[in-house]
Amino acid sequence: MDDIKLLGERTISNIKSIQDFQVFTGHSYSMYLEMVKLGYLNGSVTNIQTQTSISKEEMSKILLGYMDNELQQIVFYEVVACFDYFFVDFSKLKRIKENLKFEEKLKICGVSEDDILKLNEIRQTRHCFAHNSGFVDKKYIDKSGKFSRGGIGIKLVMNRPYAYDSLNFIKNKIIEFVDKH
Repeated sequence: MDDIKLLGERTISNIKSIQDFQVFTGHSYSMYLEMVKLGYLNGSVTNIQTQTSISKEEMSKILLGYMDNELQQIVFYEVVACFDYFFVDFSKLKRIKENLKFEEKLKICGVSEDDILKLNEIRQTRHCFAHNSGFVDKKYIDKSGKFSRGGIGIKLVMNRPYAYDSLNFIKNKIIEFVDKH
């Protein structure tokens, strides 16, 4: 098995593990919420340090916010990192000059202009959440082109559909890289 194929298989395996985490965590939450609704988990939870209590139903709402936002960000960050690590190693294996910009390396690999913009939008979304609390900056606009999801100062949405679509796009790009080369 050649090195590129092995790299691709290892990266896809990592992404699938991350996606499993996303799906299984989502289903666990759904089961928990159903149990609360049916009354199997009633009562409250108390923070012994502050003596603050909340009902398990209120706690479910907190978990829903976590599921719809923070979990998606965690999963999204991990998959974007998998792609970045994959592409660094792929570029080395293909002997692409290290001093070239990300976009130039993608062009050398035969990636279409639209796919470059889409990959940039995904990577810049991660940048906005990591460094700007999710708010769009000029770099996001410049690199995302027609795939931009908001203007400067607008808070980007990180929800399950966006994370799911982005993860599948990245996974398919990796498979395409390996199959082409």
